[in-house]
Amino acid sequence: MDLDEVQEGMIGSWDTVVKGDELRSFKLKVLGVSPSFIGPKKPVIICEAIDAEQILNGPVGGMSGSPVYIDGKLVGAYAYGYTWPKEQAIIGVTPIDSMIEIVENFPPIDPEKRYRKSYNNGREGLFKRQAADLSEGSESLLSDFAFNNVDAPEAQNPFPLMVSGISQSVLDVFSKESAEAGIEWVVAPTASSAPTSDWTEQESVNFNPGMPIAGVLMGGDFSITGVGTVTWKEGNKILGFGHPFLGAGDVQIPMAPARVITIVRSVYRSFKLSNIGPVVGSIYQDRLTGIAGEIGREAPTIKVTYRVGDGNGKSESYSAEVFEHPSMSPLLSAIGLMQCLQTSLESNEEQTLYLKTKIKVRGQDSIQYKNVAVGSSGAMQLAFQLLGVMRALTDNPFEFPKIESLDCEVVMKPVQHFSFFDQITVESDVPAPAENLDVKLRIRNYLGEPVSHELSIPIPVGTKGEVLTMEIVDANSLGSNNMLIRPDMDTLSDIVRTANEIKSSQNIYVRLLKKAQGLLIQGDEMVDLPPSVTHLFSTPKNAQYSSNTTEVVLWDTVIQTEGVFFGSYRLNIEIK
Repeated sequence: MDLDEVQEGMIGSWDTVVKGDELRSFKLKVLGVSPSFIGPKKPVIICEAIDAEQILNGPVGGMSGSPVYIDGKLVGAYAYGYTWPKEQAIIGVTPIDSMIEIVENFPPIDPEKRYRKSYNNGREGLFKRQAADLSEGSESLLSDFAFNNVDAPEAQNPFPLMVSGISQSVLDVFSKESAEAGIEWVVAPTASSAPTSDWTEQESVNFNPGMPIAGVLMGGDFSITGVGTVTWKEGNKILGFGHPFLGAGDVQIPMAPARVITIVRSVYRSFKLSNIGPVVGSIYQDRLTGIAGEIGREAPTIKVTYRVGDGNGKSESYSAEVFEHPSMSPLLSAIGLMQCLQTSLESNEEQTLYLKTKIKVRGQDSIQYKNVAVGSSGAMQLAFQLLGVMRALTDNPFEFPKIESLDCEVVMKPVQHFSFFDQITVESDVPAPAENLDVKLRIRNYLGEPVSHELSIPIPVGTKGEVLTMEIVDANSLGSNNMLIRPDMDTLSDIVRTANEIKSSQNIYVRLLKKAQGLLIQGDEMVDLPPSVTHLFSTPKNAQYSSNTTEVVLWDTVIQTEGVFFGSYRLNIEIK
């Protein structure tokens, strides 16, 4: 039915599933049409539910997309509602014409094309990408509004993400990041993915209008899904929701059927509690007026493995598949790691966590780094570090990376292994160039027991009369772990290289430094360059290269401790 045929007072109905896979119809009455409800020239039909059951339910998360019919004709999708209703249920219906445009104007794209997308280099590329994101129009901006202003009268029909296998306490740790992404979590232990054997082939592809449909953001031992309803189907193509899922435009979200267990009624927000079936397709468009999916289309995912052991042979392994998205993939990967560390092997506050991480990125060297954390906040520190590394990869300004796998291996020991700086003793006279400076470094462990390390630091030739600095620091004091992506970088390979240089909190870093004039070029410090080279890179044409006084590392070594090392010490040495 065309929108101009819809008149105030018309009686219609919407079809949806409230239990199992049985369609039910509920009546509504047209109140009017709002011509610019969700954006300029983006109309919504305002209706009122008539059935007492739906008035009691109010807006129901998971009912979004339910097809609305008047006189046997498809009008659109149940998509919006007023939260906190008072003896009424007002429904916003997205016109079907607005949804059909998604299929007509935004065909599926080859996922491989995403990985070849790139931008100009450095700061200019980052700026251009940010400008391109804004130029997408009202869709991305309004989807953020719809998610973040859930109490506004015109808020979209409640659309929480259903979570299974992850505790509320873990989700609370990432509350700030979740709010920034416009996500509301609902922990629903019965909403986990069901084995394929529990679904017949016919059930697995039953995406007829009114049937539930799920976007699987994370599957496997953890389940994070968004459940809505199919509005329209033609061949293998479907339309649903009537509003954005994540508001991400071109996407590749694994698509699965769902069975509704029941509707959970809530004064604040009712929702469908559902079991999720096997992945059988892909949601390939996520637009302002709904989502488009295709049965049989494959959605690429990141294969994630978490292995947690106690160092004595006892271990547990968890696996997941995470959909590809610049901000969501890192968040979900970090949430999974946090959950494993919090619940595996009866973790406790008095513990030390040893993490090895390996990330495979197609066309790049594997990223491999280690770190150690102690105490009750240790799991959070490691999870947020993973979040930072994954974000640097997925949200870089150069290209969309194909992350093939993420592997996290953790050893948990039920004691806090840490040490701290205690004393430094210079054992030799101030040396001349080509001689050694002998020092003894003493640290104390978590029991207060002293541990000594002897060092013999070579003094380079050509430093006579200069003041050198001996530095003994922990990983945090170096500060390099916080700079995984910088404006002076030019390629994804620069980020991969920097990630492979992450410093471990288990190490003591001893360095001999000297001050020098240099240039920062593509992330690398170049010092003591000939004046002609320095002048060339300092011209306005090459302004992206920064000239500064820096400290050059003349010599360095790493001392590995039993757990986490805390401390910082600097000693100036005048070479005779």
